Amino acid sequence: MKRNNNSICLWRTRLACVELPLAKRQRSTDCTRAACATNQHRRGTSLIHMLVVITSLGFLTTAVITTMVSMMRAQGRAAGVWVMHHQWLQLTDDWRRDAHAALSAEITLQDNVPTFVLQSAAATHRVTYVANKNEVIRRETDGDKLVRTETYRLPNWNVRFEADAKSLTTNQPAKLICQHPNSPRPTPTTPVPLREDTQLAVIGRDHRFEKTSSETETKKPESL
Repeated sequence: MKRNNNSICLWRTRLACVELPLAKRQRSTDCTRAACATNQHRRGTSLIHMLVVITSLGFLTTAVITTMVSMMRAQGRAAGVWVMHHQWLQLTDDWRRDAHAALSAEITLQDNVPTFVLQSAAATHRVTYVANKNEVIRRETDGDKLVRTETYRLPNWNVRFEADAKSLTTNQPAKLICQHPNSPRPTPTTPVPLREDTQLAVIGRDHRFEKTSSETETKKPESL
């Protein structure tokens, strides 16, 4: 009986020794599977977050680029308008100065282009203004010699010269008239709103620097 009991105890001990590693292996396998499942879950969450961030950055970048392009276009239009107005002011100043210094003037058409010819005191000295479609050219000549040429670029501006007569002499007025767009076109089928600017100059005379009669009168000395 004692031998049988010893055999049974030995068999149970061996069985326990075999089952213990199996249990440990099973628990290790379960832990590994749980860890893999957790890692897969974490990877999926990280990918979703990354996609959300990338999408948000894409929308933000598009909005920023669109805003910058709109601002650059508006700045370019404003700069273009400023440049054209500066050209117009320079043209009016030069035209009035030449008209005040001239003795006579003549308005003609050369190849259907308005032309304003100013004759100075010197018989051979002339200043000619040619109003083309997108620019006005000033030519200063002394006989057959070209002294100076200036170009005033005015895109989409219509410049013309007007006077009471084709040939003008001293103390007769002349007009420099310009029609240009006043604002952007509202719709593609709507005509562009135009604004007309007029500059007046008197041939051989500058009223801006003339004194009135009251200014030229001298005061009489007071009697004692």
